[in-house]
Amino acid sequence: MNYQVVSNNHTITVLEDDAFPLYTLSKETVQEIADIEGTACAECILNLSDHSQLPTNVLYEIAFYIQRDYPYLCIDWFTTFYYVEKESYLRTAFVMKELLEEGVDNADDEQRKKRFEKFESYELVYDTDTVILKIVMMNIINFNVIIK
Repeated sequence: MNYQVVSNNHTITVLEDDAFPLYTLSKETVQEIADIEGTACAECILNLSDHSQLPTNVLYEIAFYIQRDYPYLCIDWFTTFYYVEKESYLRTAFVMKELLEEGVDNADDEQRKKRFEKFESYELVYDTDTVILKIVMMNIINFNVIIK
């Protein structure tokens, strides 16, 4: 699916295939702050991460608009996206684990080897926090979200 994020003075909208409004976030919604361990995080980003099928790159685009339009919120984007990326990472890890375990009796050794190589390629078997921190830093830079 193709997603496009557009913003006006009152809303941020995620369009599906350049036309259909999939999510519309009101001015009030985007200004809601979640306090996580004493840190101000964007509640709408965390909610979309938990309750939507949007890829994380779309969430970074939404963050760009929130930061641009509401800089006074002083959201800690690094912490916000740490939780987003960690959830995404763990979901992927569990899917990969299920793929590796599924049909063990029916899968030949070559299939299991390919699945395990894919599992390793996501670095899911290494230090989770270090990998997530790298992902967050790269995406924050790529999507022009400024860390304060």
